Amino acid sequence: MFLSPLALLGIGLLALPLIIHTLARKQARRFDFPSLEFIRETKNFRLRPRRIQDPLLLVLRLIALSLIIAGLARPDYSGAAKHMTTHVILIDASLSMSVQGTAAAAKDAARSVIASSPRL
Repeated sequence: MFLSPLALLGIGLLALPLIIHTLARKQARRFDFPSLEFIRETKNFRLRPRRIQDPLLLVLRLIALSLIIAGLARPDYSGAAKHMTTHVILIDASLSMSVQGTAAAAKDAARSVIASSPRL
């Protein structure tokens, strides 16, 4: 369940790293030899298909973008943990608790809270 399901429309943005990776080329200087000038005009000339240069980087970018999109959609996990409750009891351990009877009173109060809480 998502609190902002319209943010999931951003999944279309996952095509952006694919486009960037296929269009990105290494900047190499091109030099045409005069003897090869007319080879491109032959019908047997084929361009090599563009390959993804760094597939691991592409996968990492896709994962990062999908996590950002999922975070913007604000997933709601409260339905699974509604019945679970966590209680924390903190007892001060500073110098003020060294006064006679203060630490014992705090421990007794903590024990009474534990005893009065419902057991699951």
